[in-house]
Amino acid sequence: MEKRSFTWRAWAPDCIERNGKYYFYYPVDAGKIGVAVGNTPYGAFSDPLDSALIHTHSRGVVCERDFIDPCVFIDDDGQAYLYMGQLVVNAIRLNGDMISYDGEVHQLEGTDDFFEAVWMHKYRGKYYLSYAAVSG
Repeated sequence: MEKRSFTWRAWAPDCIERNGKYYFYYPVDAGKIGVAVGNTPYGAFSDPLDSALIHTHSRGVVCERDFIDPCVFIDDDGQAYLYMGQLVVNAIRLNGDMISYDGEVHQLEGTDDFFEAVWMHKYRGKYYLSYAAVSG
C-alpha cells in the first residue's frame, strides 16, 4: 500500500496506539474525519486512504452543523469505536485495521444537549460520555 504524506490541516484531533502503530483522527473542512498512521505518537504520519475515513455524505451520518472533534475509544474486548460530530453524536465501529469501519453509523441517544468535544472512557466497568453542552 502506497503511503501518502499527511497534508490536510487538522484541528481537535485524537490519537491512539494499537498494534505498534499510532492512529491520528482529525476533522477536515468541518465536514470530514481523516485518519493518518505513524510509528510514534508525534509522527511522522501518513494518510493511508488518500481521502476521508467518514464525512457528512457517508451513508447514515446525521450532521446538523459541523462534523468535528473525533474521539477514538478501545473497549476491554479490543473493539475500537470512533465518535464525532456537533449537535449530534455519530459513532462507528472501527475495523481491526483502524482505517475502515463496518459501514454502520449510529447516533447516540440521551445526548440532546450535546454541542461538541465528545469523549468516551470507561471507569470501574461503567462507560462515561463527556462533552461540551449547549446552554439553554
